[in-house]
Amino acid sequence: MTYQNKIITDYILATLEQHQIDIEQEMDINNLISKKIGKLNHGQDIALDIENHSLIGIHKLDNFEDTSIISKDSIIISYRELEAIYYETTSF
Repeated sequence: MTYQNKIITDYILATLEQHQIDIEQEMDINNLISKKIGKLNHGQDIALDIENHSLIGIHKLDNFEDTSIISKDSIIISYRELEAIYYETTSF
């Protein structure tokens, strides 16, 4: 797991908990992030695809057009949010 993936995983888990979103027991968040997100670059966002208060998928969004593949209840996490966490939590 990379440092970026750790920040993303921790933030996603906290966001899901904050919004009281259920995670299926067989769903491995770390594995999903590695497979679906990989490396997140400036300008990209993450969509937590939510349906009936349950996480059904994670997607990388490159632009507005990509929002056509996610449900209306999805939670979008911006690169800037994650970058801010990096600067707040990393010792230089």
